[in-house]
Amino acid sequence: DFSDIDEKMSHATHDITTLAMQRREHTMAEQTTLLAHHLTQPITAINLFADNARMLCEQVSDEKLKQKLTNTLSRVTTQAKNLTASLDNFRHMRKEKLPQERTFENVNNSIDTVCKLCETIASAHGISLNRELALELPKKYLNKVRFHQVLLNLIQHGIDALNRPEEKNNQAKWIRINSALTIDGNIQIAICTNCQHFDSHKEEKLLDPYYSYQDLDNQFGLSICARYVHEEGGSLTVNHAYQDGCELVITLPLMQHHEQL
Repeated sequence: DFSDIDEKMSHATHDITTLAMQRREHTMAEQTTLLAHHLTQPITAINLFADNARMLCEQVSDEKLKQKLTNTLSRVTTQAKNLTASLDNFRHMRKEKLPQERTFENVNNSIDTVCKLCETIASAHGISLNRELALELPKKYLNKVRFHQVLLNLIQHGIDALNRPEEKNNQAKWIRINSALTIDGNIQIAICTNCQHFDSHKEEKLLDPYYSYQDLDNQFGLSICARYVHEEGGSLTVNHAYQDGCELVITLPLMQHHEQL
């Protein structure tokens, strides 16, 4: 049935376009944050130096020169404040553009959607992308767009890990995503990667800002993923006991404290 194929292709194209836009917005947002962080430090230093210079001006005996220096330093301080205000507005605009809507979502469906989008690129690198999902997993109240971003980044992290030169002799590369409901009522999602040369000393670095296996401009490590998961009341951790490579575990409570009130 060609009409059915066309409909599926249309849905797949829409999903791919949506996720591509989400990832681009995510990368731009992180670049904005990094830029603002780097600019804030010199602005603060400029203000401090201007204050120190203003105090030194008090020691100048020539009143006309003192006034000129004071006026110049005031202009420097004013421009620094204007730049700070512009950065604050830039941050505010970025936050407004980030999707904030939270709805009850089927976590397994989200995993399926993202995995299907990543299967082609994983296969191109000789990586098998599999999933073992728990049946009848309860829905979770979360930000669907951000959750997809997290899953997309974690799978990309696994692909990066398996593409390292140390893995060239790994003839059976795979990434597996599992979902489960824990005995204490949490949804748990595990992203497992069979890295043969995963160094234990790097485990703690995985959640550091801007750390990744690949030194790419659009890779910002997993700390942003950990932050998003934390905003949903959950956690992102490295399973130190995993023996087959690297396992990153997302734990999400079914309900957060404010949802129980």
